[in-house]
Order: sequence, then structure tokens, then C-alpha cells
Amino acid sequence: MATTKKTENLNVLQRLHRVMETVGNMTTDSRNNFQKYNYVTEQKITLNVQAALIQHGVMVFPIEEHIETVTGSTGVLCTVTTKYRCANIDNAADYIDVVSSSSDIDKTGAHVPKAKTMCYKYLWRQLFAISCGDDPDKKRNTVIGGKVAEIDIEPETGSDELF
Repeated sequence: MATTKKTENLNVLQRLHRVMETVGNMTTDSRNNFQKYNYVTEQKITLNVQAALIQHGVMVFPIEEHIETVTGSTGVLCTVTTKYRCANIDNAADYIDVVSSSSDIDKTGAHVPKAKTMCYKYLWRQLFAISCGDDPDKKRNTVIGGKVAEIDIEPETGSDELF
């Protein structure tokens, strides 16, 4: 399927810019109750980005991947770094390569797929500057009395003191 007349003469950077305009920002749609924070799911981000990529004639696929694992007392730490190619579907010679990286620690053996999923999710968030309202600088999780507590960080001082 060819792209529309509206995009067929655009280069890959112009198409990616159109994808960014189409996707815009997203609001959180899920909550991690254990660690007490809201987040946007990978599914929500991917579905929105996929539709815009199709609309504007851009194909994105992995071309190189590096996986590093370290076993420790709390589980296996996995770091995934993937290079993706963003290509103009009307001109395969018109492309850019971008890199995304993520880590996860897990005891159940799911460390690699979890790190790969986060790497993919953050590729979209970084490439298209998707703001999701889940800024980690606004809240900090800490353990108080054996329970996870969410602490507001004062914007003027950056303080997270409890008292």
C-alpha cells in the first residue's frame, strides 16, 4: 500500500515529524499498586504510534541488539540496547537509525522480555517526545516502616524530607 499524495514526497525526517504531530501526548492509563505510581502502558503507546507510522509511511524495525545480564542476590539484571531503523516506505535508501536502551531486574526469568518491552516503549517516548504525565521527578517512592510510600518532592528545593 502506497502512502497518500500528502506524504509521498516527504523525506523520513519530515514523515517522523508528522508522526510526532499525530501522536501528541498521552495520559497515564494504568497503575503499579505495589510501587505506587501511574504509568502509560506499552500497548497504548504502540497502538497510537503504529497507526501514525502507517498513516505517514514510516517503517521501524530492529537492526542490531545487545543484551547484557548480571545475576545478583535480588534477581537477574538485564540491560537491552537496540538500534532501530526508521525508513521511508517509498524510498528504502531514506532512513535514520536510532538507539534505545532499558534495564529490568526480575527473579522469575522474565528479565529479557521485560527489558525488551521497556526498550521498545521508551524508543517511542523518546523519538516522538511523548509526554505522559508520569514524571519521576515529581514523586519519589521510598520504603517507610516496611511499606512503599510515595513522597511529593518540593519543586523549589527538590527536597524529599519526610519531616
